[in-house]
Amino acid sequence: MERELATSEPSARVDASRASATATESQGARLALVRAAWMAIGAWPAFAALDVYMALVLFPVSRLGLVLFYRALGEAINLAGLFVCRHPRVTLRQAYVVHAITYASMGLLISLMSLELGGLHSRYVHGVSIVVMVRAIVVPARAGRSLAWSLPVMLSFPCVHAIAGHLVGVTESAFSPHRAAVFASDYVFLVGSTVVGSAAGHLIWTAEQQLFRARKLGRYRLEAPIARGGMGEIWLASDEGLRRQVALKILRQGPAMGSAAIQRFEREAKAASNLSSPHTIRIFDYGATEDGLRFIVMEHLVGADLGKLVEQHGPLPVGRAVSLVRQACESLREAHERGIIHRDIKPQNLFVTRAGEQFDWVKLLDFGIVRLSDDDDDLTRPGVVPGTPAYVAPELWAGGRADVRSDVYALGATLHFLLTARTPSASDDRDSGFVSRQRGSDVPEALERVVARCLAREPSARYASVAEVDEALASVPLAAPWTAEDARSFWLVTHPETRARWSAQTEA
Repeated sequence: MERELATSEPSARVDASRASATATESQGARLALVRAAWMAIGAWPAFAALDVYMALVLFPVSRLGLVLFYRALGEAINLAGLFVCRHPRVTLRQAYVVHAITYASMGLLISLMSLELGGLHSRYVHGVSIVVMVRAIVVPARAGRSLAWSLPVMLSFPCVHAIAGHLVGVTESAFSPHRAAVFASDYVFLVGSTVVGSAAGHLIWTAEQQLFRARKLGRYRLEAPIARGGMGEIWLASDEGLRRQVALKILRQGPAMGSAAIQRFEREAKAASNLSSPHTIRIFDYGATEDGLRFIVMEHLVGADLGKLVEQHGPLPVGRAVSLVRQACESLREAHERGIIHRDIKPQNLFVTRAGEQFDWVKLLDFGIVRLSDDDDDLTRPGVVPGTPAYVAPELWAGGRADVRSDVYALGATLHFLLTARTPSASDDRDSGFVSRQRGSDVPEALERVVARCLAREPSARYASVAEVDEALASVPLAAPWTAEDARSFWLVTHPETRARWSAQTEA
């Protein structure tokens, strides 16, 4: 029995590691699809000028309006593809299908444009080559899969011209021997682009896989990317010393990363590591490699941030919103007592996870732009207001100094968002019942007053501390308090994939 336990424990840990790595690799794959969609949205309309030149100068008998219609239709398809790929309820497999359809549509539309702009001899065949090459490189994959995705794009040009050649009134695209020979020479380039692009995508994919498994920072082995931002990246990593999964935040290197960025990064690590509230993200370690790469080691959380929850499910039940914000108050209370002003309280920085048998457990994230109350240097450029605009207190826009009450404002804006699924606006009429009107259902009057006071324009009119906010929320009469069983049922019923990842973590 002891031998069985000894072998089953590492096996469970490996399975949990693989499950977690697979999940975060899926996040990285989705990010690649979103990047590809954004690239298409930016690049596709840029060629409209070429359409106009070709139609007016080289092919004046062409129908420019039809060509521009194809161009506009392609942009609409790209925007729809981005929307679908980013939608939280769309699976990764479905996102890949939408991505493939989107890029196949680009090849089809370019081929249709070529009917007006040169027919079989149209230089637009090289536009199809660009689509094939860009898709293969931006979304790297195994060579076989990449070829399968590229095949519909590659075949669009000959198929469109073959069909057009048999339509009444379309004679320029007919397959005469001479035209076929010229077409073949151009098409070889398209086939070559497909093969080269697929090979390049395969090499990139292979390199990424090797990097995921081989790159190490000290005793931490990088496994898969979780997120990327303007200042750095967050990776799933394995702590080989303690045999656990962690999240590794890495400061991106480069000429744009000046001393202020490094100081902010180090301040984040020190500020968060000195906090012990169970509702604050835990910092295990921080440091730098021999080549100067700075990193912070944090607990790896499974769940969703409050922004995602509202995006997926709409305004939260009143009792749940109150419960979540009260947990955030606990984290902020300790931070403020230690002289740490967060300055970026928002739904996306409040993460809901599981702690043992307690579901809907809130963790406060991202201390990247904190200000220490006894430090005059806030490390921000003059004229730059730190934080997310919708959650920034009014006095900060006027050049005021961030303090506890500016965090109270952001917390109130977050509560407003949880209740209404919209951010507060300076033009909102915040009289009695304003939250209920925006929500479309009744909210306790006491809760309306809490939100309104947190969002008061003058700092002196707000609560003086998050402890006062917490006390006010505790006194709100709730017709349906959010219970532990409510939280458990929500996650186990509506998020089975998260439940599976929690199970993997528990086994590890």
